[in-house]
Amino acid sequence: MASWSLLRALRRFIPQVSREAARGAGGIGRSYRRGCSNGTGCKPRTSRLEEVTQCKTNHFDAVIVGGGHNGLVAAAYLARAGMKPLVLEQRDVLGGAAVSEEIVPGYVFSRASYLYSLFHPDIVRDLELETKYGLTLYPRDPSSFSPLLDGSGYLLFSRDVRETQRSIASFSERDALMYPKYEHKLERIMEGLVKPLMERSPVQLSRMSWSDMRFVARMVLACWKHRSDLPDALQLLLAPAEKVLRQYFESEPLLSTLATDALIGTMTAPSQPGSGYVLLHHVAGESKGVKGAWSYVRGGMGALSNAIAFSAQAHGATLVTGAAVQEICFDDHSGMALGVRLQDGSEIRTERVISNADAKTTFLKLCAGASASRAGVFSSEFLDRIRALDFRSPVLKINAALNAVPEFRATASSNLNGKERRATIHLGCSSLEELNHAFHEASTKNAQPSTWPMIEMTIPSELDDSLAPPGHAVAGLFVQFAPYDADWDSPGFKEAYCNHIFSIVDQYAPGFSDSIVGYEALSPRDLERTFGLHGGNIFHGSMSLDQVYSFRPVLEASAYTTPAKRLYLCGSSSHPGGGVSGMPGKFCAERVLAERRM
Repeated sequence: MASWSLLRALRRFIPQVSREAARGAGGIGRSYRRGCSNGTGCKPRTSRLEEVTQCKTNHFDAVIVGGGHNGLVAAAYLARAGMKPLVLEQRDVLGGAAVSEEIVPGYVFSRASYLYSLFHPDIVRDLELETKYGLTLYPRDPSSFSPLLDGSGYLLFSRDVRETQRSIASFSERDALMYPKYEHKLERIMEGLVKPLMERSPVQLSRMSWSDMRFVARMVLACWKHRSDLPDALQLLLAPAEKVLRQYFESEPLLSTLATDALIGTMTAPSQPGSGYVLLHHVAGESKGVKGAWSYVRGGMGALSNAIAFSAQAHGATLVTGAAVQEICFDDHSGMALGVRLQDGSEIRTERVISNADAKTTFLKLCAGASASRAGVFSSEFLDRIRALDFRSPVLKINAALNAVPEFRATASSNLNGKERRATIHLGCSSLEELNHAFHEASTKNAQPSTWPMIEMTIPSELDDSLAPPGHAVAGLFVQFAPYDADWDSPGFKEAYCNHIFSIVDQYAPGFSDSIVGYEALSPRDLERTFGLHGGNIFHGSMSLDQVYSFRPVLEASAYTTPAKRLYLCGSSSHPGGGVSGMPGKFCAERVLAERRM
């Protein structure tokens, strides 16, 4: 690969939308408002901060710090139970990382989160998101497309397993026969052993309730019932993804495509111990009742957040944007959370504070003020454990506006007619060796992004015509490995690396670079600055085995409670963790309501 200095010298001009230019054009920070059909393009009306702080008659049962999708879910459930929650979001758009924004004029992007599957159907039903508040989904078929670099073939995963087997058979007949067995094994482990853990608040190991003990007993019985699957389940939890996959398959395109499920958003490699269990995400979610299916949301991921916000508002929740919380306040004597202080100096008192921020932001920033210090709520040992949490990020997210849809060399003589563009498109990952090399290259001390990275490409405008002008497209490039400590803020560094990424895509889809109208690149540092994701980690902390279930984020703050009375966590730093699932918000609301009844 060419050196960075050579890349800087030779890069071609590709229009990049700067933050200042985009703001001037109504771009960055402008939420999607094109049309209001079924609510997908509507933005909920939010209250002004002064309306909340200056009205002496306002009383809120709970203040939720952060208007991400989990905070909105918590607000919706609390409001439906008769409480009066207040959501304070520092940006001018609700949704956290699940937002739709017009970065380039005329093109709408799911700016950070970009796919729907893990969001729990119970929440969709409870909050009436599809039936009443406009949530519209476009299931994707095919779901995965991996073209070979030389254009000689491709691997395509379809809803019809027989079609998938035919595609796999072009690389290995044996792998085609093994694939349904692999899928069935993952589904059995997920349904019998893992899903029961995901769909309930974690057991509080330090203070187990009768409900916790009954659940542990049920899980012991489940382990006995599924004892034939236990060895494989333990291996998935502990072994490298590469070891697990090689027990089933031999062809490199299939091995590397499946391995990406274990790597997305994580600073790990297929050869690293503990990477195997994230393979279960391949079958964890569902969309439109189809297990393991992934969908696009009409209007982008912000339309999901807006639907939740509409549901919350309809039952009495108050939503405020442009309201940056500076500090959570505590009683000096009891250590109980009393409310919040905002950056403008105003204070809001409440009965409960619920943080949708990640654990490090909550405890090391929002609870680092004089109030928490005087109250002595958090021990030094607790704060040390929070500081030690793994929040490394490997992610660069590029949102590109295109004046033409990409055409892939590998499908030039096929009869797919472009349907491969509906799928997640895997580039730069034709072998496990490539993925391992990309990780090790970026994890060295010099902290440089991979020269041949793993790229997940999505083109949601192939199914959603509300995102781009006719004949044009929006594309998302999820690039790994791009470490936080790289020189992202140095002049020209990020632009040069983006041009390098575009040149890689050109090798699979000639002319891609020439079709770019404008783009935005979000490094881990940008994700931190823009969305408040500490370290740029999209999961609110690594999903490694030491940071899941009752140890998420740490033992003393699991199950949505914290060492401080009436301070709760509802974000993805809590069980079941990262991804747009809504479950941390739902479980936190249930915890608040249960304690309120006591």
